[in-house]
Amino acid sequence: MRCSVDAKLSDLVAAERARGMLRGHFPGWRSDPHVQSVLSLSLRQIASTYPMAGITQQRLEGVDRELRTL
Repeated sequence: MRCSVDAKLSDLVAAERARGMLRGHFPGWRSDPHVQSVLSLSLRQIASTYPMAGITQQRLEGVDRELRTL
């Protein structure tokens, strides 16, 4: 699996290194009750569908750059 903001969140969570990276960028995401409902979406989809998640375009680009190095 290629890690990027276009991968399903469930795939990123399943990948140990990606999961660790997500913890650094989104502290507390594992305890968010809404996470289960968005596991089938990509971070890009979450950012555009749920603006209250606070994933700005700039943040999305930074996370994507880091994910692509994994």
